[in-house]
Amino acid sequence: FNDVQTAETEYIPFITEDDQPAIWLNEDIMEEWRERMRPYYYDPDRYDT
Repeated sequence: FNDVQTAETEYIPFITEDDQPAIWLNEDIMEEWRERMRPYYYDPDRYDT
């Protein structure tokens, strides 16, 4: 596959190494759900590992 079908295809990434994650897009959703999700967060005091 790599030697035949994609031999002449070059991968060009859409994002660069300097691009930051777009975390502001989920800001409103996280404000709504963060408190409801808190019981499911990992608690190191409850588990040995």
